[in-house]
Amino acid sequence: MTTERNTIGEDVAQGAQVVKVPKWTFFAGLLVFVALIVFVYLHVGDARRFVQLAEQARPVWLILILFLQINTYVCIGLVWNRIMRSAGHRISLREMTRLSVEKLSIDQLIPAVGISGNIAVFQAMKRLGVPRILALEAILINLLARYIAYALVAVVAVMTLWWYHDFTTVLLSLVGLFSMILILVPLVIIWL
Repeated sequence: MTTERNTIGEDVAQGAQVVKVPKWTFFAGLLVFVALIVFVYLHVGDARRFVQLAEQARPVWLILILFLQINTYVCIGLVWNRIMRSAGHRISLREMTRLSVEKLSIDQLIPAVGISGNIAVFQAMKRLGVPRILALEAILINLLARYIAYALVAVVAVMTLWWYHDFTTVLLSLVGLFSMILILVPLVIIWL
């Protein structure tokens, strides 16, 4: 036991750095832990409902949903991969797909209108050797593609509501506002 103490004392004497953790981090960690316990306790009913839904779910639909979700990541990775290849950079589709999963995970963890995920992707692309302007271009093209997809879905939704005569003035106003945003954002992206 005394030899262990001497070894630690010698490390300090030889200039090894001792990292001191602030006391408030313990209390912050404890607070997060308690909040997690309270959250789990309050949402046990949600977990039970999820299990009930999972028991009633049809496996074919779950497989289809899983396929479509994975395909979303691959499509984003494919867009980024094509942009990199057009600029002469060879980054694998697998790496780009991994980045798209990271982006979505960060966007879910830190909801900031997608900005947090885009910053993470930008930094990751720079680490992969992509020039800053090309990384920014890839992110802007991804945003443009997303807004085009939103516009297509909005048109299909409006046409469906119109077909079933469920289109009201309130819906028309909301779709008009949404359409203005859908037009304005891609124009700003193209301008950038």
